[in-house]
Amino acid sequence: MGGLTRELQVFEDPWIGRSRTVLALGGTFFVLVGVLSGPLATSGVWVQPDLSVGMAVGMTFLATLASLGLFATVGVLNFVASAGLKRGARWGWILTVLIGVLHTLSMCMPFGLFLLYGMLNERTRKSYTTIIEA
Repeated sequence: MGGLTRELQVFEDPWIGRSRTVLALGGTFFVLVGVLSGPLATSGVWVQPDLSVGMAVGMTFLATLASLGLFATVGVLNFVASAGLKRGARWGWILTVLIGVLHTLSMCMPFGLFLLYGMLNERTRKSYTTIIEA
């Protein structure tokens, strides 16, 4: 079996398309949370009379960088996993399973369970595990 067979199996499996949609939605959510949570978390700093404007700007900037570092990294990983699934790459499947586990252990549990079921059902699992041996 060659690369074309893998692409056909990926194209025919509806769970891969559904999982890619969930990954894209989750990635968008995490990037937006990363961008917005820093300024929202430090919005109270701007009304403090004893802090200078430079200090408020610095705190907002650092909080935004920290939230981007945490949340946007997870969001970008979602997009990378979605691209890997589209290519039919085994690493995309493995990354999606890992993201599903991380989501299952967090508040995104329904999305994580959906991703795990989509990647670990028999048809999808076989399309990513048996092709490597060929």
